[in-house]
Amino acid sequence: MSPTVLTHYLQTINQFTHSDKMPRTGITALKVSGRRKRRCSTCGHVPRVELDVCMDTMPEEGLGNDMDDISPTTPPTPTLPSSTSDQTATSTTPAIVQTQPTPLRRHNRFCYLCHDGADTLYCCNTCRRVVCNSCIIVDLEYMPTATNPDVSFTCPGCYELSDIKINRFSGEPRRAYAPYVAFTQQDMDGRTVNALPTLPAVTSHYELSSCSEINDDPLLILHLFCKGVEPCGVAGLVYNSISSYFDDTGLKFIELEFDFGTNAKVAAHRKKVEALVAGLQMMKHARVLVFITAHSEIDHGDLFAGHEGRACTPKPVVVEVPMFFKVLFNGGIAPLLTGSMLFLMTCGPLVNNAESFQGLRESLKTLQVAQAVAFAAPQFQPSNATYFILALIHSSIIQGFPVRQCFPGALQNSFELGKHSDVILFSTSHAPAAPTPLSPPSSPSPPSMTTTLLCEKYVWWNTSSQPYGHSLSFVCHVCGALRSWSQPLYDSGSWTVDCMNGKCGLAPDGHRVAPRGKVTNKIPTDIAWVTPTNKRKHGWFVRVIFREVVAI
Repeated sequence: MSPTVLTHYLQTINQFTHSDKMPRTGITALKVSGRRKRRCSTCGHVPRVELDVCMDTMPEEGLGNDMDDISPTTPPTPTLPSSTSDQTATSTTPAIVQTQPTPLRRHNRFCYLCHDGADTLYCCNTCRRVVCNSCIIVDLEYMPTATNPDVSFTCPGCYELSDIKINRFSGEPRRAYAPYVAFTQQDMDGRTVNALPTLPAVTSHYELSSCSEINDDPLLILHLFCKGVEPCGVAGLVYNSISSYFDDTGLKFIELEFDFGTNAKVAAHRKKVEALVAGLQMMKHARVLVFITAHSEIDHGDLFAGHEGRACTPKPVVVEVPMFFKVLFNGGIAPLLTGSMLFLMTCGPLVNNAESFQGLRESLKTLQVAQAVAFAAPQFQPSNATYFILALIHSSIIQGFPVRQCFPGALQNSFELGKHSDVILFSTSHAPAAPTPLSPPSSPSPPSMTTTLLCEKYVWWNTSSQPYGHSLSFVCHVCGALRSWSQPLYDSGSWTVDCMNGKCGLAPDGHRVAPRGKVTNKIPTDIAWVTPTNKRKHGWFVRVIFREVVAI
């Protein structure tokens, strides 16, 4: 093949593999024998429509409870208002809703050592965790003393945290390695002493982390999917994987199909949501997981709201991102999302387009979710994120760890996700606001809070195919060889890969007609590694997209 023909061939390949302007069908999915063809959540070019209909006012703009700021002993408690009447904003500048700290909730129902139940559970007086009588064995003659209400029990995890002494030379704290006194009581002089004459026998080990718990607080899993979209199975897998940790009333899974492509359908959708909220009064104090499955428009990142036209020839309808969330959660369900975790099972245009990304940013502040997870793959396949979501939810929802702390481990267990998509995490945090020079030294009003909305992008890297997150072309742009790139060479803050084909850029007679294929890029300085890099050929790093601070 001559260099001229090869160049034309490569240009043709690039035109059909990299162009975002290829014509696509306007139908979201075609039903064939009860199954839908498309698996990805993007659907080409669809004209945007405006919905003009009266609806509930969204809650005043603000940021909800941050799960990252809540320890396993104080899980978030999103609540529904006592009245579902419409609320009207009284100011053009939305205010941030201040949240109160959650008191200590009831103890867990499963032993955090063996993850099982037993006839007797010893409840720790410091945290919510419990240990069963199979993991800590007490002689039968001392059982009345161990179960006495005046006797305090300390779990192994809390005891390790208190087993500290200060080094007299360095002044640094370190483990004292004192005997594990699990049961204590106050003597006549008010001193804390061992309540049992002997130490209990510990027959188990930590199956997970010493800081984890088995959190069985009520949980609501809500899956909202657009009509015409195949509902992803991730939400159902999450429900099945964690259902054994809850009783019959502690876990609820609801799937709701939405279609508000016309003004008339908006009213019908609102009635459907109102009926749903009316049946969730028993779960109003539950933690909430929300999955939204919808297509995203390829040009503007707008989200699909449903269909319009006749049932035999439906036409997909997309709306701007802020309007999408306003209508979707219209009908009294928005307060339920305060402090919730949201998974956006949509394609990358939602977060890759500047206009739709800004709309998502404002909508999340209005909805007051604690965390939101989105994916940047142009044609996102939810099945590739299954392991990641399962690991993330098990670590955060069941074990009670902060979501951001769970991300590295979940990404390492994601397997296929790295090559497929970057991950976007929106999270909120709360802290007391710093006093201003003009503020009085003492004030009877409660101190103001500073709420921070943080957006981070987690990117997968691979030394052979994606150095520092830069995806290398599958073929050399000069010779057309498949996967011919060398290992990166680093110099002066940049990296370079060369084509390993010895004939790259050479004519058939051996003389050079083009430089050998080479790709050079700068090493980013605004990233942080979240997975180990020593002797690893792939992993994840994170980059902060924005950090917005709002005082309340």
